[in-house]
Amino acid sequence: MLNAETHVIISPLLKIVPVISDHDLNDYAGVIFTSSNGVLFGGPSGAHPAFCVGRETTRATRQAGWEAYHLGDTAEDIIATLIQQNPQYPLLHIGGRHKRNRVADRLTQAGLETHEAVVYDQVEQTFSPEAMALLDLAVDVIVPLFSPRTAKIFASQYKGCARLHFIAMSEAVSEEINAMQSISKSIARSPDALEMKASVYEALRRVEAGDAPL
Repeated sequence: MLNAETHVIISPLLKIVPVISDHDLNDYAGVIFTSSNGVLFGGPSGAHPAFCVGRETTRATRQAGWEAYHLGDTAEDIIATLIQQNPQYPLLHIGGRHKRNRVADRLTQAGLETHEAVVYDQVEQTFSPEAMALLDLAVDVIVPLFSPRTAKIFASQYKGCARLHFIAMSEAVSEEINAMQSISKSIARSPDALEMKASVYEALRRVEAGDAPL
């Protein structure tokens, strides 16, 4: 539970914008989703297996009408599993413009022909005025970071003097803020929203109790 002195400020560093794609599902034997935004903007479901990263993405994919399979919690997981399972191909990775793990390229290089369909863009945003004002104060601020790109954006924009407590969704996210000074930094036990929420509450408990940094 938040105490009376805790302030929650939402300041997204990425804005998700749909992109028109002319992909034809009939050309593929299966699709890959590495985010729920790919599901949201990917168009109507098809009669194909959908291979997914993360339980939230898998759940969203099933709700959208796909025959969805959870193949791990990271892009590395899904690449390794698909190579091992060797499903029918060609495959189509439906996702955003900015990609870190080159899923389609790496699968193709491994012998599973995979194409890409860009259905949304992740446009960089600046700190909101409320967030900027808070970060300029010498106070404890818990900062949850959900992707390497948002971590990189935060590091490039931050000029404040707050006592930062970072919660990174993965090791890859954490690496983007290694050079930043902070009071504490932790990584969620698994890369999903529920574990991020749990990590934020644990950090809040420590800050309020005055416990030693993580």
